[in-house]
Amino acid sequence: MINKKAQIAPFLMGKIMKICKKCNIEKSKDEFYVNNALKDKLTSRCRSCIDTINRQKVLENPEEIKRRQKIKDLRGRYNLSIDRYEEMMLEQNGCCGICNKEKKLVVDHCHNTKKVRMLLCSTCNIKVGILEDDPAEYKMLIEYIERFKFGAFFNGRKEPRP
Repeated sequence: MINKKAQIAPFLMGKIMKICKKCNIEKSKDEFYVNNALKDKLTSRCRSCIDTINRQKVLENPEEIKRRQKIKDLRGRYNLSIDRYEEMMLEQNGCCGICNKEKKLVVDHCHNTKKVRMLLCSTCNIKVGILEDDPAEYKMLIEYIERFKFGAFFNGRKEPRP
C-alpha cells in the first residue's frame, strides 16, 4: 500500500522537475516562473535564462524598454493609452497644468473617481495630493498665504513677543 502523503510531499516541496527549453538543464519547478496560461502553469524557460534574456534586451535597447514600461504603467495605473498621454503633452506644450513650467510631468488624477485630469510637475502634483482634493482646504491655504503675504507676522509684528 502506497502512503498518500509520500505521493503529495514531493509536489509540495518543489521536487517536480522540468527541463528548460533554453539551457536544456533539468531543474526544480521552483526555478521556473508561473504562467497560468500554460498547461503545466510554468514557463518553458527557467528563471535564470529568462532573467539573462531580459537583461540583454535592456542593454541592447534601453529606450524601448523604458517606453514599454511607460505604456504598461499608464495603462495599469490610469487606464491611459500612450497616444492619449502624448496628446496631453502636446496640448499642454510640455508644461505643467498648474504652474505652466516646463518640467518632467506626471499624471494627475482624482483619487475618488480615478479619472485623469492633467499632467503636472511633481511639485504641483504633491501640493494637490497633500490637500487631498478638498476645495475647502485650498481656500483656507490661500487665505493663510494672503494674510501673511506682505510680511505681517504674529498679529502685525515681525517678531513674536518676548
